[in-house]
Amino acid sequence: MAIKAQALVDFVVECTFPGPQDLIPEEQLIRTPGKWRLFIDGSVAGTKCGSGLILSSPEGFEICQAIRFDFPLMNNEAEYEALLAGMELARSLEAKHLWAFSDSMLVVKHFSREYEKRDPRTKAYATKVKNDSLSFETFELSQIGRENNEREDALSRLASAEIQSLTGSIYLTEAKTPSVEKRDCLKIHQRNDLMAL
Repeated sequence: MAIKAQALVDFVVECTFPGPQDLIPEEQLIRTPGKWRLFIDGSVAGTKCGSGLILSSPEGFEICQAIRFDFPLMNNEAEYEALLAGMELARSLEAKHLWAFSDSMLVVKHFSREYEKRDPRTKAYATKVKNDSLSFETFELSQIGRENNEREDALSRLASAEIQSLTGSIYLTEAKTPSVEKRDCLKIHQRNDLMAL
């Protein structure tokens, strides 16, 4: 009994993280209480496409994900796919306030309606992001410089590389279809009885 209690105490001590008061003023602005942060990047290299995202909780816990795409994408479409995947992950973790960062000026300007969406596929992506953002109490999308997006860039390049297995705390997933082409389907059940004949 004493060993179990000591193990619990050790666990609490090891897993206690400093609060926002220990951060420098710039970091305190970024770590608003209750606000999750999402950093995304997309990568297209020839026929290889991938995205990387890092979702950070208000307490500073991070989830890193690399997504490999089995369909052709343009670079900004890969950014949109990463954003949509990150938003879905945040929703599944019941985040209410999300602040997303992308190095794609086009994606950010589409969201803020500063740029017009001419391509139908880009328009579909921008509409889906706008609709999905309504599931959060607050949602912001900001541009970040490429020099500040190195970890997400590495994840997106990793996703598009020919690596069979990854170790550590990076989740590698594969997407078979674009987010804007997914259709809701109802299953049809056929009855084999006298009423069906």
